[in-house]
Amino acid sequence: MNIATEQLFTNVKPQTILGRIIQFPLTRFVLFLAFLAPVSLAVMALDPGLETSTPLTKSLVAVCAAVLMYLAYCLYTRLVEKRKALEMTLKGSPAEFGKGLAIGSGLMITIVALLAVAGCYRVESFNLDWSILISAFLRLGSGAFLEELIFRLIIFKLTEEALGSWVALVVQAALFGAAHIGNPNASIFSSAAIVVEAGVLLAAAFMVTRRVWLIFGLHLAWNFVQSTVFGLSVSGTTSHGIITPIVSGPEWLTGGAFGVEASWPAVGLCLAVGLLFLRRAVKGGQLAPPVWRRRRQRSFFTADST
Repeated sequence: MNIATEQLFTNVKPQTILGRIIQFPLTRFVLFLAFLAPVSLAVMALDPGLETSTPLTKSLVAVCAAVLMYLAYCLYTRLVEKRKALEMTLKGSPAEFGKGLAIGSGLMITIVALLAVAGCYRVESFNLDWSILISAFLRLGSGAFLEELIFRLIIFKLTEEALGSWVALVVQAALFGAAHIGNPNASIFSSAAIVVEAGVLLAAAFMVTRRVWLIFGLHLAWNFVQSTVFGLSVSGTTSHGIITPIVSGPEWLTGGAFGVEASWPAVGLCLAVGLLFLRRAVKGGQLAPPVWRRRRQRSFFTADST
């Protein structure tokens, strides 16, 4: 189920100064954060001691948070942009989510396989605790969903609406990389790697379908398989999975203390897949020109029809 690009742009045509201010992209970003604020308050109310709570409690809170974020986004689009949140409709979502899971898992499995072949990844022990898998899947899912809402459905889309797809691709990718610069063991290179691996790959995948489910599944699977299955650090944060690995070798291959996301194999593979998605989006006519070019095009066709 693919959606035309401009179907996700605001339906409001402001006639007043106040209306223009409200529909200004930066204002809408702030308004969206305001819609998200009650979600944060609800999560804190559900479990004030989230850091010390049980895996079951964390899982339930994660599910509730994801549902509330979904509703907050739909409410934002309805009240502020005066449109239906087509990018969030549930029809066809299981298939798109499943494809995302398959792609994200395939990418990480390929990267770890390359490390294993190079002698950089070895299994030390196993911890087959299924409760860990379920709890981590739900918690990582909630985090991945939030990041996709903010970076692809809000930052990318609002920038694209004003400045076009190419500028939006660069802006949200750069911001996504910058958001990880403060992570443990981060560096300029690790942030640049995140720009390519997530910023370019996920935005390009979003442009293909214009829906959240593919990129949500891809993002979740990347983090889940990396951490909970293979026991690798995610963006510099140490993880404990069903496999306890021994990782050794040159930093360009393993990513060093930051994890495989800062490795050249991960950057190269994600860039290749991202470019495939981007090529498909271009061929499918899913890229939007800047707002002034769209206005000129509409003016031309209106004048021509008269």
